[in-house]
Order: sequence, then C-alpha cells, then structure tokens
Amino acid sequence: MKQITKRQGGFTLIEVVLVLAIGALIILMALLAFNGAQRSRRDTARTNLVGTIQSSVEQYAGNAGGEYPDATAFGVLVTTNKWEDPKGGAIATTGSSAANPGILYLRGGSCSGTAIVGGSSNTAYAVQYKQENGQTACKSNTQ
Repeated sequence: MKQITKRQGGFTLIEVVLVLAIGALIILMALLAFNGAQRSRRDTARTNLVGTIQSSVEQYAGNAGGEYPDATAFGVLVTTNKWEDPKGGAIATTGSSAANPGILYLRGGSCSGTAIVGGSSNTAYAVQYKQENGQTACKSNTQ
C-alpha cells in the first residue's frame, strides 16, 4: 500500500512572489500620489507667496508716493521678509544674474498672458512665476 504523506503548511514560491509584486505596486502608487500632492502644495505656496509679494510691493508704493520698488529696493524686500521659493528657485528681478528664477519681478512691467512684458512706468509692476507642471503665470497691478 502506498503511504500518503501529509503536506506541510506554507506558501509556494509563486504565491510569495505574487504577494510581493502586489505590495510593490501599492507602494509605487502611494509614492506617485504623494509626489503629486507635494507639487500641488508647492504650487499653492508659490501662489500665496506671489500674493504676499504683491501686498508688500503695494505697501512700498503707498509709502513711496505711488512708485513701485526698483530692482535694488525689491532685493531688500526679499531679504528683509526672507521670502523663498517653495522649491528653492530664485526670486529675482529682470536683468539679474539669477539662473532660472522661480519668481520674477519687473517694475514697469505688465502681463501679456502668462509672460512679463517690459515697460518704463514707475507706477506699474508684474510678477511672473513658474508652476511645477512647467506652466508660468503672471500677475500685475494693471490686470
């Protein structure tokens, strides 16, 4: 008579590999969602920072007879208020040596769609900023 041996409990190699693959997919999806949430948070922070910059520039103009800050005065505002781009990009003025600034200020500028266009007025300004998705946005006091 044939002797039947009892199979020991446990998982086969295929079952273990399958569970590990499913776990890896779940972790990958969570990481992708987390990175998207971080980008969205930085975009919101950048938009809020531009609003803060606009308020400070308006306050400066109120104290300076309606003239908005030039490049030097804007640099002092950035340093004094310790403004930083959420991703570490520079906050600069046009004509500065900052490479690839995240936020760009121009006294006398205005917005043409999402880009700053130059001007010479001391009573106008524009702020252009880059979003995480590669798009740019522009806000000015003439909009």
